[in-house]
Amino acid sequence: MENKSLLSICIPTYNRAKILEVTLKRIIGQINELDNRNLVSLFISDNASTDNTQEVVQRFARQEVHIEYHCNEKNLGPDGNFLKCFQSATGKYVWLLGDDDPVSEGAICYLLNILQQGDYGLVHLSTSPTNEIGYKIYHDVNEYLMKVSYWITFISANIFQSEIVSKININEEMIHSYLMQVPFFLTSATSYTQNIVIDRKMLDVHLVDDNGGYNFFKVFVQNQFTLWERFVDRGDITRFCLDFVKEDTYKRFISFYIGELLILRRQLQKKKKKKGLKGGYDIENAWRILFRYYGKKSYFYIYLLKALKLSFVRAVKRIGRFIFI
Repeated sequence: MENKSLLSICIPTYNRAKILEVTLKRIIGQINELDNRNLVSLFISDNASTDNTQEVVQRFARQEVHIEYHCNEKNLGPDGNFLKCFQSATGKYVWLLGDDDPVSEGAICYLLNILQQGDYGLVHLSTSPTNEIGYKIYHDVNEYLMKVSYWITFISANIFQSEIVSKININEEMIHSYLMQVPFFLTSATSYTQNIVIDRKMLDVHLVDDNGGYNFFKVFVQNQFTLWERFVDRGDITRFCLDFVKEDTYKRFISFYIGELLILRRQLQKKKKKKGLKGGYDIENAWRILFRYYGKKSYFYIYLLKALKLSFVRAVKRIGRFIFI
């Protein structure tokens, strides 16, 4: 990626050759339809895969779209691989795209048209499009981040300015947070006068559903809000904004997984799992973390009761299906 492009699409991957092939086919097909293909550069960071990932990339590299491929000498973990993508991107904007997140038809062309119209700190791709116009520009960063909320953690839904990469001080806490992307997204959003939400379908359904391999509540509660707190402490965002995001995260995201993981005991890591499988989520110290961050909030208990009720209903339905099979 020697020439400066408008958009760097960076894909971190590990042992997902077949899935990556589908995602690349979709991306390259859309790039080939562009009038100016130089607007987009493509970088793939292979986290020391042991499958045929390199072979798959080489097949696509024979086409007219330039692909830069890098294979790490050893597995750097997800955060380390994300960082490799950020540091290797040379486009004005960086789109860290999950290898299992296929772009929707026409998404790349639409995105490039948006990027050419203004200078945005963060571009957020709504996961639930509702705006008929297709996008909304925000000049108040706190209002914007309250709109984005916990989706700031979703790598494929956020596109940021590459120039801020050199401004981030990387530390061990970030490397092991499973949320390396969040400080980059927040820094980009708070460093510019305008940000944008694209309310158009830009991503199709995940190709696989194998999330896990980490402590769910530690990552999405403790680690996430520790990162947000830094921006409050610096005065980049308001306490009101963070409190809103914490509440929104709990009501629309965390409460579901309280039912799923802590009550129904589903999607949990197994003590004996086959090598290479993520095996679900770890929930060590879950209640301690939840009470530390939410214990003084009335909505915590209200939605906890709702989670209990919903889990009971789901359990009864599940038992009913089993009995009548």
